[in-house]
Amino acid sequence: MSKKFLGMAVLLAAVLVLAGCPDDPGNQDVYTKTMGDDPGIGLMSAQTAGSIFDYTEEAGGITINRLKNAVVLKGYLGSSTARAATGNTLFFIDTIGGKPVKKILANAFNPREGAQSLVDAGVTKVKLPATITAIADGAFANTGLEELIIPDVVQTQLGAAILSSIPVTVKKSITLRVLDYADIANETAYKEKIWNTFIEKNPYITIVPEYLFLESFHNKVAQYAADGKLDEVDVLYSWPSGSHAELLYPSSETPLLKNLTTMTDWSTFKTGYTEKSLDPAAQAGGNNFVGIIPAGTTATHVLYVNKTLLQQHGLTPATTYDDLKTQVATLNGAGKKTVLMSSDPWVSQSCLFSMIAGRFCGENWEQNPNFASTEFKDALTFVKTLYADGVIVKDGYTPDGDGSDYGNAKSRFMQGEAAYLIDGDWAGGSFKDDIDIMVFPEILGTIFNKSTSGVLSTGFGISADIADPEKIAAAWDLVKWLSGTEVQILRLEKGEMATPSRKGIDINSLNLSPVQKKLTTFDTKYEKTTAVIDGVFPATVSSATNTGLSVIRSNPSANVDDIAADIQAAL
Repeated sequence: MSKKFLGMAVLLAAVLVLAGCPDDPGNQDVYTKTMGDDPGIGLMSAQTAGSIFDYTEEAGGITINRLKNAVVLKGYLGSSTARAATGNTLFFIDTIGGKPVKKILANAFNPREGAQSLVDAGVTKVKLPATITAIADGAFANTGLEELIIPDVVQTQLGAAILSSIPVTVKKSITLRVLDYADIANETAYKEKIWNTFIEKNPYITIVPEYLFLESFHNKVAQYAADGKLDEVDVLYSWPSGSHAELLYPSSETPLLKNLTTMTDWSTFKTGYTEKSLDPAAQAGGNNFVGIIPAGTTATHVLYVNKTLLQQHGLTPATTYDDLKTQVATLNGAGKKTVLMSSDPWVSQSCLFSMIAGRFCGENWEQNPNFASTEFKDALTFVKTLYADGVIVKDGYTPDGDGSDYGNAKSRFMQGEAAYLIDGDWAGGSFKDDIDIMVFPEILGTIFNKSTSGVLSTGFGISADIADPEKIAAAWDLVKWLSGTEVQILRLEKGEMATPSRKGIDINSLNLSPVQKKLTTFDTKYEKTTAVIDGVFPATVSSATNTGLSVIRSNPSANVDDIAADIQAAL
């Protein structure tokens, strides 16, 4: 009895496998396993004919047989385009319903028929997962396959006929421990999809992820830095500079991250990325040292505009600060706020003040910083002005106006409480069609206007403590996957980033919101990008800046001379 797969567009060549069926063949569960992004590959509703299940691909009429905990070779799924994209390689999936596939058998009536059909369909290589514990003699014999790639843990399970008839590449089984930055409550399933797709392509590699978020993540990295080694981590999520500079690129010691420019295929690899994203000067290591592959570039300052709300009150987006200030009375009179911004100190510093400091202190001001200068103090004074004029509200978060949940301000803006929101470009995926984007209006007395603050995005690097060449190669394969086209598209569509580092991604073909698509051309809204304080200075400086901005927010009479002196002392 068979079921048909409807509208199948197979991304990876696959053989369907049955794992751990319930004992009662008349009451089988429905298991599904997705390969890549194709939802059509999976075990359809089960039938009652015992332990063998037949399924048919509508396009080709190819039958796949399944046995309990085993796969019976009798067919091949996939178009010639899919095969070409994977180098004519067949990947065996290792689980169905979370249960391992244990055996590979030949066709029950003709041992050669199943494997030969793979060759006839254009398959030249077969990759097996580590869950396979037995392969029947004859399953791949005399088929003309060019290569059978297996993890070393299953090498001893191969029959003599296989070893004698097919070139076998034994891949060392490798476990990669990954420290990832993720909110485990909301992102685990999304992350697991990324890991699983990589493992399907590299079945000899096991991924052991650890998810940490916010301070718990940074504290863990700081502890590694204090220890002077990343011996418990193989692949690490990291920022390219800023607070991670002193942790991962220590200037007087051996870096904790491996220099990726030393990888043998670096010259070819880098051609697939924008020049800016792999510029060593933009990473803390400098001097031809690239520690991570950034996912893209990040504008940490974006002014989101509720055009509909402004129009309802006869207003248009402000072009100067004076325009913005005059809108306060009108909006307040209607029970609305002018500008919302999270009171979390890092938001004030990264999404607002870094842009303001750049406008007052000038382009490349961070190269010769003087936090006690008149220009820097003027920038701090302007922040005081924003609160004094009521342009940015500081109420409604917590009783003292500080320490809010980061998402609070964004949520209130989405509910129509204010005309503007200050945030980074990463927030764009949350908004509707009527939201526009711009940079902060012109400020009187600055060196220039029409600017934002920006930095390279985060990415993944490799621990410098890895010595095993095969493990280094596996970790590099993982980093390339995590920074590759498929994952960058996933991250773009999820709203984690706005501008990819990978070349050749067709933004218009992606499932992006109108605001996200606007953000991909946000660079037309400004003329200059200046430094982000926590992106270029040590953590001591960004921490002192955060503290000073919190004081300004809570205390109208805050002394900017004292705040500037504290920041200078932290340098």
